[in-house]
Amino acid sequence: MMRDAREDQELGKRMAAVDEPWLSVRQAAIHAGVCEKTIRRAYLSRHLQYTRVGRVVRFRLAWIDAWILRAQVAAVA
Repeated sequence: MMRDAREDQELGKRMAAVDEPWLSVRQAAIHAGVCEKTIRRAYLSRHLQYTRVGRVVRFRLAWIDAWILRAQVAAVA
């Protein structure tokens, strides 16, 4: 059975996500250029996607980048 281009793209995204490292709160804060408290507030208020395994919270680089881009404000003039 032949796969279409959309299925190939989705498979590629999933494979890229497997290769992407998991970040701690500290690493996510360093990547985003904010303090750890800001990262904690963002994921506790469900503005930032995260994965929790027991008491450990981890993030993907793409999730941090998407969160930053959603907060982007357009220039007026």
